[in-house]
Amino acid sequence: MITKEEKEAARAKYFEWLQVENKRLRDKIKWLQDQGFWRRWHDTMNETAKEMWRRHGIEDSMANIHHLGYTMERYPDCGGALTVPYMHHDEIQTLQYRLMIPPNGDDKYRFEQGTKAAWFYPWPDDEIGDVVLVVEGAKKAMVVWQTIAKSHALTFRGHDVTVIGSPSKHVPNKMLEQLDNTKMVIWLLDPDAYVAPDKGVSAMLRNAQAVGVEKSRQILTVDKIDDMILAHDGINGKRIQNMVNQASPVIVPNANRKASTRYL
Repeated sequence: MITKEEKEAARAKYFEWLQVENKRLRDKIKWLQDQGFWRRWHDTMNETAKEMWRRHGIEDSMANIHHLGYTMERYPDCGGALTVPYMHHDEIQTLQYRLMIPPNGDDKYRFEQGTKAAWFYPWPDDEIGDVVLVVEGAKKAMVVWQTIAKSHALTFRGHDVTVIGSPSKHVPNKMLEQLDNTKMVIWLLDPDAYVAPDKGVSAMLRNAQAVGVEKSRQILTVDKIDDMILAHDGINGKRIQNMVNQASPVIVPNANRKASTRYL
């Protein structure tokens, strides 16, 4: 049996490790901020590289705001990579690489080694407010935000809605904690996030249970939202506002009511 002294010693060791880890992360972010390579990858994009971003639905103005780029230096065996700095205000949080020829379909995205996952803010000066719309992926978040910005502000029951992008359908614990003070979280994830594995819980449900089912709403789509926007002219800011207005409550099956584990 673990004694009280052993528990206190373990807790002290954990906080000591946490201080060291936080300093390491701060130093890594400062290093990224001070380095010029990701800015250079944006500034030196030729027309072919810019067109790749446009084909993904990203307008030149958005590419400029976020210093989106392309590099062959990293991952040359994968045909190079599109680069996405995760900016909040004027500071980079992490750097994502979208491999042009990934080794497999599940290995398309990589993050700068030594950094942690972070929310992507399509408008870098935004803050997490009372209501957030969580879109799966930085690229999708940018396409959704662009579409909204062309018509009007996004609202939900009188509150402005902040659009943020998650790094994947599995949102890490530390990121979910940042949603604790929100009044409503509206999830707009890829269709596979709503599919539960055998004898398991879907990624969507785990995320919702972690932040609170009672303050979660979900938008179910038949395809990835950016692909839908690119394929259909009718999906404009007003249509996305309607999706938000009609977002459905999260229903928890009886078998999953005790499953509220957050992702590590």
